[in-house]
Amino acid sequence: MPSLELDHLVVGAASLEVGRAWCERTFGVTAQAGGKHPAMATHNLLMSIASPYFPKAYLEIIAIDPDATASQRPRWFDLDDAAVRAHIAAAPTLLHWVARVRTGEADDIDVALALLRAAGHDPGDVADSQRATASGGVLRWRITLPRDGRRAGGGAVPLLI
Repeated sequence: MPSLELDHLVVGAASLEVGRAWCERTFGVTAQAGGKHPAMATHNLLMSIASPYFPKAYLEIIAIDPDATASQRPRWFDLDDAAVRAHIAAAPTLLHWVARVRTGEADDIDVALALLRAAGHDPGDVADSQRATASGGVLRWRITLPRDGRRAGGGAVPLLI
């Protein structure tokens, strides 16, 4: 039986500069460069929020990348929604959360997705995602993405990673 653990919290910001300043004021810490998500036309900053309970958790500050080519699909986290854009234009805002799937020692997003769908929740299809890292490498992961880009359950149901 799969279990879920907090992977990360997603804070939307009007820009990465606004998000960085908010993080410094709120937490007294400067978020580090994450990278660009070409498929979603977004980019991010990252900050560890790890604890003994959530040893790999982090905070992601995400913004639409003004230099990116337009996304071929709706952006994640409702970032194409006018009301969400207005909200994050006023101030960075917690938009969503992402849960890491665990089945024993291995990740198994497909089993967790089937169980959620059987319970009446559809967090979307599993997509292969990637982004360049600040050190020049490539980070790859699998994540559920709703077809319409909206947050499942208005944000109550996490994306799975």
